Amino acid sequence: MSKFKNGIFISYSHRDKEWLNKLMIHLKPLIRNEKIRVWDDTQIQPGANWREEITNAIEESRIALLLVSPNFLASDFIMENELPQILKDAYEGNTIIYWVAVSYSAYDFTKLKEIQSVNSPNKPLDSLPLSEQNKELVEIAKRIANGVEVNVVSNFLHVIDEFVPQQKAFLDKAPVDERERKYSIQAHQSGDKIELISGEYTVETIRAEDFDRLDQSSKQLIRSYERTMKDLFDRWTELQPKSYSRDEYLKVEARKEMGNIRTDLCRQLNAILDYLNYLGKNLEDHYHHVRYLCSQSEK
Repeated sequence: MSKFKNGIFISYSHRDKEWLNKLMIHLKPLIRNEKIRVWDDTQIQPGANWREEITNAIEESRIALLLVSPNFLASDFIMENELPQILKDAYEGNTIIYWVAVSYSAYDFTKLKEIQSVNSPNKPLDSLPLSEQNKELVEIAKRIANGVEVNVVSNFLHVIDEFVPQQKAFLDKAPVDERERKYSIQAHQSGDKIELISGEYTVETIRAEDFDRLDQSSKQLIRSYERTMKDLFDRWTELQPKSYSRDEYLKVEARKEMGNIRTDLCRQLNAILDYLNYLGKNLEDHYHHVRYLCSQSEK
């Protein structure tokens, strides 16, 4: 199963610390209300392996937020260590990159020219009066909030794809088919959107802006769905080997608990499909097999 990510990794030059501080002020409501972890290198404790801490933080984050300036581009560590890892994760659909034009810079001589910035590089933050800076930072915070929702939904769709063969094996009391599965519809996160692809065609797209009309309570609800689903799926995965145990008592107890977990997981998966339907993203034709399997009783 693909690793669940959580939080935001901020990459910046220490010479631009004031912009990190300004950004954190605008992210504070997001952190407080939606319980999102924001990581920057000020959180590295004395004596810690700082390279390892940074690598782990990038791997665990949903979003990489880059504060781009001449100082940022001049940093050998950022350009040779942080940025390549971030770009690799983004290319593989595991991380969303948002980069902020803090100052005028030669970004177009780097790979950042291939990625849309969240504000205009022709009007970087430090070229704006304070009120306009705050306006831009508010919009950036909103983009980040919606980007988080995209990753949450992406996690759900990946679980659906992984859970279907496991649930079928459970119902059939048979070993899980471990062969790579190619579904007729594949969900792929690309930046802050999810494309549902059939062959060469995109049949549905879920974009960050689709979440604009949701209130905070709705966003908190879907995040709670994700946390619950992650815990359930982790427990399901732990129990699966025991369900094939030669010890009959262990086997029966494992399957009994897996049956309860399956019921709860199906409730979560059905809820997210209903949630996407509310957004106008009708995935019934694409994920009808999930609804069907969840409706089946254990044999």
